[in-house]
This record gives sequence, C-alpha cells and structure tokens, in this order.
Amino acid sequence: MRIFLIFITLLFLSVPASSDNTKWILKSVKEIYQANEVFNQPIKTEIEFSNGHVASTRVIQFKFKDFITSKENVIFIIFSGRTCSHCDMNISIYIKAVAAEEYSIKRYSYPGKLKSYLNGELINDTRMFYGECLKQGEQTVIFYSHYRVTDGKWREGVYDVDFQANETVKNTDEIPYEKIKETETLKKLGKCFEVYGKVKHSEP
Repeated sequence: MRIFLIFITLLFLSVPASSDNTKWILKSVKEIYQANEVFNQPIKTEIEFSNGHVASTRVIQFKFKDFITSKENVIFIIFSGRTCSHCDMNISIYIKAVAAEEYSIKRYSYPGKLKSYLNGELINDTRMFYGECLKQGEQTVIFYSHYRVTDGKWREGVYDVDFQANETVKNTDEIPYEKIKETETLKKLGKCFEVYGKVKHSEP
C-alpha cells in the first residue's frame, strides 16, 4: 500500500479577522492520499502557515474560513470539510487550535438550509457568525437556527462555542434568538463575520 502527497496550494490575500493573527496566515494545504486497488483515498490534510508551522487534521476536502482568538489568546482556525471521502457525510464546520495536536475534533453543522433526504422538505435553517458577535471585545462562534420539530411546528434555537484551552465546547446556556439583532449590528460594524450557508440534505 502506497501513501503519497497531492499538493493543493491556496493563496489568501485577505487579512484575518484579528490583526494579532497575521503570523498565522494560511500559506498552503497538502492533501495526503492513500492509494489502494480501487481508488485514491485522502486520509488527512496538512496545513502550512506563513510562520512555518504545519498542522495536521483528519478532515479532508478542507476549505479555509478564518482565524479566531480565544480569551486566553489561543489562535483557532475555522474551516469546513468532512472526515470521509466516499460517504454520505455532509460538509461540516470544524474549529481547531492551530498549535495543538489533534486528538479529536468536534463537528458543527454547516449553516444554510437543510432538507430531509426522505421528502425534500425544509427541516432546518441556520446562520453562523464568528468574531465579536455578542459583545465587543470577546470572540465567539454562534449559530442561530429555525428548525422543525416532530409536530411540524417551527422552533428557534441558539448556541455558541466556548474556547477552553485548546478545545472547543458547545455552550448549552440559553441565548435568546433576539440576540441576532445585536449580532447583525456588530456585523455591520465589521466586528462580526458570517459564514454564508448552503442548501443541503440531511444524512441518511
């Protein structure tokens, strides 16, 4: 069994959201493929930064979003992808500390409209923001959702991501959906940024 590299170079001309993150500008991405008798299957992604640091993730089909800094000044990278190449897994959001080893990585739903794979009906509509999106001076990642419950009615839901050392934790504290007005105001001020959604189907 042979393992070889396929190099995919990505050039980013924009400056990351926080000026403190300039040394972590993304330089290139390398997808590592493992060849077998049927097809060439990617097994992980290596990410090189402009300061020479190289990080590895088992997420493939990697798409860079931005950087975000925790209260402890730990730099995280926000990106999308999935952990298998020939499967029904949707593209998801991942958040990783750039300087930490990846022992595990949490998966967050990609924003946008989610339709049922059974009948095509809309079952969820989510928006995702990152940066200073709840109060100025504190970085966060937050998801605002409308989702359909079993009785067919629609509900609102909000959750944000806490940063603890080199890990991310889904915050289950109740956040009123009305906070989206504050988030949109901070977005207009250039403090908060949105990852725009896609239309996708639920996983079988």
